[in-house]
Amino acid sequence: MKIYRASKDDYIGQGFSFAEKKEDAKAYLDNPGFGGACLFSAKIPANHKILDLTDEAWTTLSATIGRDITPDMGGYMISQAIQLVPGLLDDIADSGYDWVRYIDDYPIGCVTLTVCSSDAEDIEISEL
Repeated sequence: MKIYRASKDDYIGQGFSFAEKKEDAKAYLDNPGFGGACLFSAKIPANHKILDLTDEAWTTLSATIGRDITPDMGGYMISQAIQLVPGLLDDIADSGYDWVRYIDDYPIGCVTLTVCSSDAEDIEISEL
């Protein structure tokens, strides 16, 4: 699966997010505080596992990691929980997943994939 990211970084690490659609990633080319001036693409290796939270996100996430993560935890949307709940990406990685896929709020409806594993060395990234 090919994914896209606007950034200033030419590497990938835990917590880095990518859009499924190039058009969505382009929205971050000029978005102060997020993204960056360069557009990159990467290919998720076939052996990587993706936790899909695009449907029943809270229930699926809680069942996967074995603890309750709910919308009332600081008023989080699923996209905010992925980035802000301490240890959540590690919990997802410990459950056997390399990526988490969810619906983001910018651009509205963007399908986003975030790296869960702290070991992303086998992912190649290239500037478009």
